[in-house]
Amino acid sequence: MLTARGTERKTYRAEAFSDAVLAVAITLPVVELRAPKPVPGQSLAQQYAALGPDYATYGLTFLVIGIYWGYSHFSGKLWEKTDHVFNLLTLLFLACVSVTPFPTRPLVEHFNDPANVHTAALVYAAGLTAPSVAWTLRWLYGVRRGLLGEHIAPDYVRAVTVKYVASMALCLTGLAVTAFVSWRVGLAIVGLVTLQFLLPPMAPRYKPGEEPESEVQEADERM
Repeated sequence: MLTARGTERKTYRAEAFSDAVLAVAITLPVVELRAPKPVPGQSLAQQYAALGPDYATYGLTFLVIGIYWGYSHFSGKLWEKTDHVFNLLTLLFLACVSVTPFPTRPLVEHFNDPANVHTAALVYAAGLTAPSVAWTLRWLYGVRRGLLGEHIAPDYVRAVTVKYVASMALCLTGLAVTAFVSWRVGLAIVGLVTLQFLLPPMAPRYKPGEEPESEVQEADERM
């Protein structure tokens, strides 16, 4: 019988790989940035303004990838081990995040183009929704398979699960609204859901008496 249980490993290599992929993904868009070139009759300010889409694309891409790097970095504190399916879902998540620059540029360039802005917004909304879906699927699988640290409190796991599932559902709703109702409203929904991950994640809660030593020391120092 095929099972992923025999592929369980500690998280160190998976974390290092994820950090490396996201580090490359977040730095590649800077290659697209260009310094202003002298143009007869144009001021430097006009030249910078002409490059506005390049800088906007870089800024949006860096923001989104940075948000997911932050949460990916934090989640390393929660996972105790990985397995084959979990690693595949991690690859899916990394693929979804790494492709973020692709739909960003068309959205920036066609934002004031009535003929094409709906398509650009729809593809961008899909680009923001995909990482949320992949992240949530990985979380749900990891929880079901017992890959989280055994000392983490069940009520904390439930609270985080509700947050991730709700975020995914809102992103999918926003994507549907973008496609069939209003691209502005739909994109706003997906964008706000993504931006809420700028807020600090919920601090882990542990089963009574099973707090990590570092957590216990910090609690004693605060008393």
